[in-house]
Amino acid sequence: MLALTAFFAGAVLMALELLGSRLLAPSLGSSIFVWGSLIGVVLAALSAGYALGGLAADRWPARAGPALVLVLAGAWTLVLASRGEAWVAALAGRVADPRWGALLASAVLFLPPGLLLGSISPWLVRLAAPATHRLGRVAGNLYAVSNAGSIAGTLATSFWLIPWLPAATILKALAAILAGAAVLLAGRRHLAVALPAAAVLGVAVVPAPAPAPLTADGARVVYQRNTLYHHLRVEDRGDSRFLRFDNSWQSGMYLHDPVTARFAYTDVMHAGWALNPGARRVLLVGLGGGSIPKRVLASYPDVTIHVAELDPVVVDVARRFFHLPGDPRLRVYVEDGRRFIRRAPQRYDLVLLDAYYADAIPFHLTTRQFLEEVRSRLAPGGVVVANVIGALEGPRSALLRAFYRTYREVFPEVYLMPVLPVEPAELQNVILLAREDQGEPGPLDREELARAVEAWAARHPELEALAAAARWIYDRPVPVDDVPVLQDDYAPVDALLHFERDNPLPDGLRPGGGS
Repeated sequence: MLALTAFFAGAVLMALELLGSRLLAPSLGSSIFVWGSLIGVVLAALSAGYALGGLAADRWPARAGPALVLVLAGAWTLVLASRGEAWVAALAGRVADPRWGALLASAVLFLPPGLLLGSISPWLVRLAAPATHRLGRVAGNLYAVSNAGSIAGTLATSFWLIPWLPAATILKALAAILAGAAVLLAGRRHLAVALPAAAVLGVAVVPAPAPAPLTADGARVVYQRNTLYHHLRVEDRGDSRFLRFDNSWQSGMYLHDPVTARFAYTDVMHAGWALNPGARRVLLVGLGGGSIPKRVLASYPDVTIHVAELDPVVVDVARRFFHLPGDPRLRVYVEDGRRFIRRAPQRYDLVLLDAYYADAIPFHLTTRQFLEEVRSRLAPGGVVVANVIGALEGPRSALLRAFYRTYREVFPEVYLMPVLPVEPAELQNVILLAREDQGEPGPLDREELARAVEAWAARHPELEALAAAARWIYDRPVPVDDVPVLQDDYAPVDALLHFERDNPLPDGLRPGGGS
């Protein structure tokens, strides 16, 4: 029974660490800061738990001690199931820096259960080896079993539980496991353990209430689910429907008109056609709600579009809730964008990158090496268009300037088009255009690019935001000496993401990582 207890304690602890990312994501995102905070807090809790568990084991060498600790850990896990997300939201609102906000939330939620579960192993060693001549063998075996439980908990939670069950349901199941292990360890006749364990079990088996159909600000939640990559939510707000990943706005759609752009940046990305009017073969990395492919299919009857989307749930949501059509000119590949580009079945006239969003950026889709792979799949005259969220100038411009510097390493022509007339120091959607050297007469100046964009917008008046964006093309020098070229072995995109945490939703601004 001691070995089984060690196994369960290890499994539950790792399951809690992984579930922590799902509790923190709706308010704090899923950046490296979140994962670093969770791992650091759990390691700190284990260190303290090992020390305190050893002291407690010498003072109370009886099974009731670790059994009660398991019950307490189970009770805390129940609290996380009911209040965890609300606590994270409250803490995130009090700390502006995303690093310290993630660390504080991780500590408040997971330091207590980590400390409690960390104390179990030394206590079990004391119970299993009262004589010191067998201590090494017993300790080694119990820690091996505990680590085996950690492996099982990690794989089960990440491969099956999180993709298929709500986080609250998993947490309640973990609480029940801890309570059951406590009873088995202490024995059913030990009432000081059995009664609180029964209480934890009783609460754990009560079905969770249905999620509230309305958010705190009045949005109607149409659908939500934890996927392998995000906490995904579909919300209706007035005449519009929105897709959210964690705490980022991803896509929008008018309920009465699924094709017209709800966010202006999706129209402005059509500036790529202004640089390559004959583009017929298009690749989009990042599907989101499908705003870009819907408009492409509606506006360009002779264009085919391939989409690389990592998350199969996103594809399903785009079809079920955002009217993504089953058009033969549209093919959606459930695959990482970079992997798809390496094996792409053809060259493309236009590559649209809409996989960068506000709280986390897949760094491997930002690097010089990635852009070289993209360039290798471009047809002659091909253009790359990227939606980037950042500031053009000022203290929060480092991310966008690093993008610009990296693109200039690969493409001789790079242009910046803010989506809306926002102050350069403000965070905003900026469309980055890049293409190969077209020879004489050389790169376009601001007026030439504006005329090309306006001409394309005149041919397609349904792209309402495109003509306006031509008026505020950014043509000032972009200083890049203080920002890195993003490389596969060094792309500090999380550190460059200095933005306010409120993430409001002004019209036309700041959805990202999917159209």
